[in-house]
Amino acid sequence: MAAGLSVRKRERMFARLDRDGDGVVDERDVHDHIDLLLTAFGIAVDAPEAVRFHSWGDRLWEALSRAEAGGRRLITRAGYVDLIDGQLVEQVYVPMNRTLFAIADADGDGDGFVTRAELAAALGIDGMSDPDLHAALHRLDRDGDGRISRTDLDQATRELFLSEDPEAVGNLLLGSS
Repeated sequence: MAAGLSVRKRERMFARLDRDGDGVVDERDVHDHIDLLLTAFGIAVDAPEAVRFHSWGDRLWEALSRAEAGGRRLITRAGYVDLIDGQLVEQVYVPMNRTLFAIADADGDGDGFVTRAELAAALGIDGMSDPDLHAALHRLDRDGDGRISRTDLDQATRELFLSEDPEAVGNLLLGSS
């Protein structure tokens, strides 16, 4: 079992995934969350980006659903907290966020950067407050040029799930509430 800060962050991520608020995450919750992100970017459900993102949602769901005993097709908060490890983050969450990063890159130039405004659309869908959003974007934009690199977002994703450092930039991806 993870300790301290990591547990609290994973519990908050679980709450974001539990779209219907019933205390468990099922496959529909995972895909509803993806649909929310796609809608925020105006991506049609049959667009290649949507199909690719839902494919990562399928991979995430397969990993999550294997964690619960008895073959149940859902995961509890405790099961989610216990399941998250470096392997799942590297094999599912980082690539999934790279897909989101590509969707957020509205100019589509493939330069490995998104603007603060582009990333704000993704972070804001879960109700992150404007001050929290500003703080996260400011810290993610490490060189202050108004852009966030894919490498920086990859590192923030790892920190979000795995870091016990209260100052880690990845913590800001959850906001303060």
